[in-house]
Amino acid sequence: MRFQENSASPPRTPKSHESVDSSINLPEIIVENHRIVYDVVPLVSYVKEQFNGPRISLKLSTGVRYAPLQRLHLAFHHLYDGERPTTIHEVKLLTFTLVVRGIENIIQRTSRFSMSCTEFAELPNNDKWHLFRKMTAHAMCVVRCLMTVEFFGYDLEDTRIMHTDNVCIDALNFDYDPKQVPADSANTLRSVFRPFCKKIYHTILAPFKQLRITKFETCYILALILWNTEDMEDLSEETHEVADRFLSEAASELHHYYRFEMKVENYAERLTKLVKISSSVEKIGSERKEILALADIFNKFSCDLFTPGYFF
Repeated sequence: MRFQENSASPPRTPKSHESVDSSINLPEIIVENHRIVYDVVPLVSYVKEQFNGPRISLKLSTGVRYAPLQRLHLAFHHLYDGERPTTIHEVKLLTFTLVVRGIENIIQRTSRFSMSCTEFAELPNNDKWHLFRKMTAHAMCVVRCLMTVEFFGYDLEDTRIMHTDNVCIDALNFDYDPKQVPADSANTLRSVFRPFCKKIYHTILAPFKQLRITKFETCYILALILWNTEDMEDLSEETHEVADRFLSEAASELHHYYRFEMKVENYAERLTKLVKISSSVEKIGSERKEILALADIFNKFSCDLFTPGYFF
């Protein structure tokens, strides 16, 4: 894998028909001043198709019973890892196009990742959507942080973070492409999202590096995010029970993973840090919603992709 640094702008973004995950014909991205003109229908239809279809099958060994967290681990490998890039580009200037295409990718993969989980696939569709909306923004943050430590290692002085599958930015020093982002919008976004990315670095990416987190532990964090239904009053009682059972089994699996694979006898501190990361991820997701809502209200940035009720 090669690393190309200090690129002024990102590499060519995929055209609508080049999605790595499906044949979905993604819409053209049109930027009009602070607003991204975006048709959400194809992506909404794609997720509906996933949720109305059968469980996403994984390549499992015949005759082997896989526990819930093991299945998530396999699903992560098949549905999030994807084909590793041969070159990673570090960009200084972000475009709206790059941001939106990256989010489209995560939405597609998260819908398939969720539907690979037997317990999720058997839920009522209404409950699937509630859990999925919570999961999408959080999964994006977790997946990108794991990719970052896998590609760049554990140096805390390295503030690069993966932004898409093959593009990274400096979390503490990036800007917006003036060719696509109006100056007043860029100033607002810069003043808001630089501190936001700094918070992601310090509360999520840095702990990932300090723990030298494993992919199995990352899947446990995703399980906590997906199945933490404590404050979700719109879910059915049956779904709350499914969530409680899943997390109980996942905790037992993690215990065995620490004892017999990592050979860690006293893992209480490590587990506490995983739970803290999960909590930080959820707080970051809530802050992102608030930031985007305010940007829309003050006519600095808007896109139907981020409208509450679709994917977030």
